[in-house]
Amino acid sequence: ADDDRLSQAFQLAEAAGLTYEFAEIFIPNVNANTVLFELTGQSGETYTVLGSSLGGGKINIVEFNGFKVNFNGQNPTILCGHIDQPGMVAKVSSFLAANGYNMASAHLLRKGRGEEAMLLVELDMPAKDYFQETLANFEGMLMVRVLPELI
Repeated sequence: ADDDRLSQAFQLAEAAGLTYEFAEIFIPNVNANTVLFELTGQSGETYTVLGSSLGGGKINIVEFNGFKVNFNGQNPTILCGHIDQPGMVAKVSSFLAANGYNMASAHLLRKGRGEEAMLLVELDMPAKDYFQETLANFEGMLMVRVLPELI
């Protein structure tokens, strides 16, 4: 179902101090209800997210920061951008296991050997508040975003 706050989205964004603008663009080979978000955080970090509304409150995220991903927000999700080097997946999975977490799914993508990579992990339960900061401090980690269950 749609979020009850949808009709107040502009007012809520303004109250939260968010600025935004809309532009109509052509994106080939995607669902007609697709949006490209170009986000800039308070400290200047930037993210791009390409996602589609599938109707009935369902979504599908198909791209994050240039990586082709595929998740629907039904599970809490961790996105880890890192240098492609041995042991990164093991570090993240060991950390999760040590904290009593099971991975519902995991997908590793990379731009090339030794280049930037993205690990997407869906969890069975919400991540702890300290996960993002702890994972971000792992050697070789470039970016970590912990997303709650979105729908």
